[in-house]
Amino acid sequence: LSDDFEIFGLSNYFDRYLDEYFWFRSLLFYSRMKRPVLEMKERCQRRSEGEEEIDFGHYNDDDLNALSDTLLSYCKKLEKSAFIDFHLNLANFSKGYQDILRFIRKGEPFTVYMLDVANFGKYNRIFSIETGNKILLSISSGLQKIFGEQIYHVYGDRFMGINAMQDCDDGIQLELQKLMDSEITVGAASFQLKYKVGVCRYPEHGDNASELVRKLWQTLRFAKKYSEEGVVIYNQTVLNDV
Repeated sequence: LSDDFEIFGLSNYFDRYLDEYFWFRSLLFYSRMKRPVLEMKERCQRRSEGEEEIDFGHYNDDDLNALSDTLLSYCKKLEKSAFIDFHLNLANFSKGYQDILRFIRKGEPFTVYMLDVANFGKYNRIFSIETGNKILLSISSGLQKIFGEQIYHVYGDRFMGINAMQDCDDGIQLELQKLMDSEITVGAASFQLKYKVGVCRYPEHGDNASELVRKLWQTLRFAKKYSEEGVVIYNQTVLNDV
């Protein structure tokens, strides 16, 4: 049969046909794989920018779906490691910044609070670091009741909270005042802590995350240095001080 192919000049024809067939199949496979890979890359980028609700897609291929599930699981573990303060079991400032970006993308107004405990270091010095840690745990528990999941440990004795329900701002400030007026009990000792709180609103005080956080820190600084009020909302006086 091969001799007959040679006679009629068909051998080279079939070789070219097979080459073109396998080239076409390879190109088709590459095209089928390229699209989901590009999709996963794009979704990974969006997730790194704070879109927590996004997954890595679903496909008509078991291996691709397994890869998608594996990437999602790995991302969640990384995010938990990067965004959680395990000592207080709270989200950290990095997570708070990501949530600010997420709320800004929604385009809806929200309010950011930053709370600082005045002279907190003295409790570590006078009593013990263990006592100081218990005080922080008590504070974080109280703040969780006010802000729910949108409470973040910035560092040391500083916390940040986000309220995305504008009609609840007065209620939030009332609950914060109750917290500031209450005593914290650790063992047999009770403490009356002093707090300072800075407040900024989006988009009134900043239309991007960087500007909003910068003004939030400035407001808290002003509250600590110059104001007799426990809670200070960003205003012209703060701006003049800066």
